Amino acid sequence: MKKLLSTYVEALPELVYPDGKLHTSFNQTVAATGRLSSSNPNLQNIPIRTPRGSQIRKAFVPRNEDYTLLSADYSQIEL
Repeated sequence: MKKLLSTYVEALPELVYPDGKLHTSFNQTVAATGRLSSSNPNLQNIPIRTPRGSQIRKAFVPRNEDYTLLSADYSQIEL
């Protein structure tokens, strides 16, 4: 509970830009496999398997109805 509180509930609102959005950096050259990674903040580590983690993810919403958030895992696909 303390980890969720300090890492997400308290920390993420401090990272919101003046435009009201949370911006991350996507990096392709960091991981040896060539996969994309996310940093500042790392949005790939937001929990989903617990009810509390799912509640945290509900805070991430598209800017309006014309936008969609996408989550993808291509770990088993050969590019």
